[in-house]
Amino acid sequence: MSAKSPDMACKEERDLKVLKRMQAVRMVNIKMNRDGPTKRRACEITAEELQMSETPIKNHVRNYREYGVKGLYDRPRSGAPPPNL
Repeated sequence: MSAKSPDMACKEERDLKVLKRMQAVRMVNIKMNRDGPTKRRACEITAEELQMSETPIKNHVRNYREYGVKGLYDRPRSGAPPPNL
């Protein structure tokens, strides 16, 4: 896992999609630490609050736990040119 926490990475991030993913992960972590619900319930609550589907939030949390902040970025897609940064 990356040394950066979602809190610190949010301050530096410029990509809005990645920022929203970081905020979702952060919200799930806060709910799990504060309220003590299961990961699934924390993802459900966060999805309702952000008006998103539950599946992407679970995926973002899983990717963050596996790869750190780098896991929240879009992966390259075959046949598509890389985005201009």
